[in-house]
Amino acid sequence: MLAIKLVFAALIVSVAHAASAQVRSPIEMDLIDAQQQQITANNAADIAALDRLTADEWVGVSATGITRNKTQFLDDVRRRGPAAIQRTSQDGAARAKEWRVYADGTTGVVTRLTAGDHGARIWNTAVWSKRDGHWRRVFSQETTAAQP
Repeated sequence: MLAIKLVFAALIVSVAHAASAQVRSPIEMDLIDAQQQQITANNAADIAALDRLTADEWVGVSATGITRNKTQFLDDVRRRGPAAIQRTSQDGAARAKEWRVYADGTTGVVTRLTAGDHGARIWNTAVWSKRDGHWRRVFSQETTAAQP
């Protein structure tokens, strides 16, 4: 329950911060880099990188409300394999400009619209924690995006 309260608080701060400025702080840029690494690893089905970027206590909630833990997530990626469409670094940089990002000290939140590389386009919000100098995802939540 505490994790959910933290997520909602972080989301409120993230939206307020994104509305007030588009200039990214060095810590936000560091978080964006971690999020980019996670996307690249997910698209490539790079289990070692996903393991490194995902906290052991990670919980993900799908757009249908199904929860899964880190082990289940990594097993799903192993079964699924690499994405049919691999994004370029230019695509990633362009799309990151649209992300809502907040990072302060050891906590960060990234909300982004996915390209739908693994199915439907979704809004994804990830909560990150910086531990021992490295960002780790601790919580993710997905919401199906409206069709354009």
